[in-house]
Amino acid sequence: MQGMQYRDDPSSFESEHSYVEKVWVDPEIGPDELLRETTPELIDEDAGFANPLPTETIGPYRTPESRKLVTEEEEVLRPLVERGLYPGFLEAGPRELLRLDPCTVRAAIVAVGGTAPGTNAVIHAIVRRHTRYVEASVERWEQRGRQGQRPACTGRLLGFLNGFEGLMARQPWPAAAVPGPMELTLADTAGWRDTAGCQLGLSRYDFSAGDLVHQAAENVIAADLDIVYVIGGDGGMQGAKRLWEVLREHPKGLDVSVVGIPKTMDNDIGWARHSLGHGTALAEAARILNVLHTDAKANRRVMLVELFGADAGFVTAGAALASGKADLVLIREEAFDPWKTVAYIAKQTREAGCALVVMAEGALSSLGKRLVGEKLIELPKPSTTMLRDPWYERRDLHDAALKWLRDALRAEFVRPAVFTGHVVVNQPGYLIRAVPPSAEDIIHAERLGDLAVDSALAGYTGFMITQWQTHYVMVPLPLVVAVERRVGTEGAFWREVVSSTGQPSLASSDEDSSA
Repeated sequence: MQGMQYRDDPSSFESEHSYVEKVWVDPEIGPDELLRETTPELIDEDAGFANPLPTETIGPYRTPESRKLVTEEEEVLRPLVERGLYPGFLEAGPRELLRLDPCTVRAAIVAVGGTAPGTNAVIHAIVRRHTRYVEASVERWEQRGRQGQRPACTGRLLGFLNGFEGLMARQPWPAAAVPGPMELTLADTAGWRDTAGCQLGLSRYDFSAGDLVHQAAENVIAADLDIVYVIGGDGGMQGAKRLWEVLREHPKGLDVSVVGIPKTMDNDIGWARHSLGHGTALAEAARILNVLHTDAKANRRVMLVELFGADAGFVTAGAALASGKADLVLIREEAFDPWKTVAYIAKQTREAGCALVVMAEGALSSLGKRLVGEKLIELPKPSTTMLRDPWYERRDLHDAALKWLRDALRAEFVRPAVFTGHVVVNQPGYLIRAVPPSAEDIIHAERLGDLAVDSALAGYTGFMITQWQTHYVMVPLPLVVAVERRVGTEGAFWREVVSSTGQPSLASSDEDSSA
């Protein structure tokens, strides 16, 4: 098995560009280390199974040398090329020789995190691809006059219910709260493809408590699984990485392929051009903003709208830009002073008679922490459950921050000769996350699912299947979690948002000076 090196302190890299610039442009990095960082490991089995799907059906086979450049930015690439280094990710897709027998492979799917449009489409694509491999194996045997032993169709494809909760459940299954996995067939998933939600169920998780990740690994080994597909967001990819690392410590876990599939509306996963669900969420959020603006204008209201983005403001900023109706956009990446913000909203409202304020979850986290520090609100009590969910803890803080902002605006508007309409809080997140996937997200899901199966059967492990630049590639999980993608406030995208709203900098004087 290949060795893989990766960097400590991954949280310091807020973009793929900064990782390449600060790590790989380092004159000390050599070709061997760079190759290890960009190449997923292979399980130990020898490649001894001919791919039963012909190129006429599945497309050209990729070779071990099929790579796509990590960056197309010349100023970043030039110093590497000058040292003979061409960083690239392995292209995802079918291989001529497989390390796992498609007919006997035992695989499982686990979906984690929040709901995102397209999750069911990915699940169906994985099931369908595995089914096609098995059917092709039997067809090849029949076409060759049924010579030799008939392919042993003894493989199984399981779906763990309720995310990592199902994967970590104590055996024997089923338990009352978290039943065991269900067997998935093409007949089961055919009707799932264009539906909203997740038919397997979801859960958020935190592996830091107890021995949960080790219990998950023990269940994977006990179920004799060859492949585990983890569909999730940034937390899901972190969980997939931890599961993969723990499996590598066990002799029976070395041959398990762990594959990550990026699914999150926030679009904050490193090395993913766009994550599954983001396109649908963006379109639906923009539609809702237009509707809310109509109501705010007709009724002379201030509309405070919370959208997705606990850590990154891509949905909030993108939806506001697409709508063109927002008066103010607040994201975590751009500092803002609470009192300046209240004053600006009040000013806009007096001038226009209404206001549409769009806020990312992360902006509310920042606001809440500042208000707690200034003793303007109380810090909500954390959960005491073993399966700790940081999302719900943030949710309580967001609600408290929203209430403070609403009440501060209402206090501003009771003064004489000032706008006297209502201040309304709207949180349409559950409406957005529960819509069916767009055509674009369905097509993206099909590609992710198909290529995940192709690459896993070829024996690769510890990677995320993703579209990066214009190609689908395999990015090692350590590299995925080494980048926390954020909106660049000095970039063209955020500048367009600010130009659209006309908002000024609302940072406090000390934040301005530190910037």
